[in-house]
Amino acid sequence: MAKRFAKSFYYWSRIQIWQNDLQNRFTKSFIISFFLQEGKMTRNTVLFVLTAIMLMLGGCAAIVEQELLDRPIVKCKGMMMKSSSLFESTPVFDFKVENPNPLSLKIRNIAYNFNVDDKKFIKGVTDKGILLKSVSSETVGLSITFNLLEIFRYTEGFLQTDKMAYSLSGTVGVGPFAVPYCIEGKIASPNLPDVSLKQLDISGLSLTEPSAALCVIALENTNDFPIQLDGLEYHIRLDGKDFAAGMVKPASPIEARDILNIDIPVKICFSEPEWSAGDVLKKTSSFYDLSGKMIFHIPEAGEKKIPFQKIGEVPFHK
Repeated sequence: MAKRFAKSFYYWSRIQIWQNDLQNRFTKSFIISFFLQEGKMTRNTVLFVLTAIMLMLGGCAAIVEQELLDRPIVKCKGMMMKSSSLFESTPVFDFKVENPNPLSLKIRNIAYNFNVDDKKFIKGVTDKGILLKSVSSETVGLSITFNLLEIFRYTEGFLQTDKMAYSLSGTVGVGPFAVPYCIEGKIASPNLPDVSLKQLDISGLSLTEPSAALCVIALENTNDFPIQLDGLEYHIRLDGKDFAAGMVKPASPIEARDILNIDIPVKICFSEPEWSAGDVLKKTSSFYDLSGKMIFHIPEAGEKKIPFQKIGEVPFHK
């Protein structure tokens, strides 16, 4: 015990000699290398000496100010999408943190500000507690889950664009340092289902009594995830005339990269003045205007209706 105390006192006396020369970078480097010579000091002695330096300099902030330690280096390696849906996304940003010092440091946390289209959107702090060994590097991930409906409040028509511009800035807490970072890029925007009138089946129509045609509405999902549509309000016009209107609920979700067809029976009576046999039976196709609202139920947000419109030409099946 006496021997350890004598050695600690020796190191303390050396600190006093160096105290007035800490502005000299050569001296600072020499101090660190001296303290960390392999086999020269026990772990407890190292802790004693570093504590002494911190007390002498006034704590961790003073160590940073005196540049006794080199600032760690933070680089963003890239971003990948962990999960995504029509109204929620979770990108993961990977950071490479390099420690140039001969001392191990702890990666304490990552503070972030995530903005979309130059609008302040979400901020937070993620705790890490990862040991970063001396003269080494570690990769740490930052996962951010955000609700696209919040973006919709700030950025009109975001679902009609292919990409959303973002900026991510903040600090990575490493030892006594808060290392700043700032990156920019684009995140793929989810696409609403494409709604179109695929076909009009008139094979079951009768000239003498009311009968039904079958409208086939196609819902195409171009995303890499399924979409659950809770309802579809529709209004169909053929050649400028009202043809059908109503609301239908799809029985199943629209699978990723797939098309879901919905059959809608429409009653037609040729005795009504707006329709004649020639309007339907003699044609092979018709120009249509399909409009309405897609209905979604979103957890914690409730029902959301998003309007749509599609104009095109629909073939007749006889």
